[in-house]
Amino acid sequence: MACLVPAYSGARMILYEGFATSATPDRGHSFNDIFILDVATLTWTQGNVSTIGSGRGSHACAVS
Repeated sequence: MACLVPAYSGARMILYEGFATSATPDRGHSFNDIFILDVATLTWTQGNVSTIGSGRGSHACAVS
């Protein structure tokens, strides 16, 4: 499970990884990773890895 939300007026997309499903080699593992997609160039970069707390599963994202 993961969350993907727009940011910076749609210029970027933020992906927050969550719980790995049984279809992946890491099944049962919760992730705490953030990746940022530059929509104009379709280039991914990894955000700062959070050291606060653990990975999440069954989470939700919202944009206001």
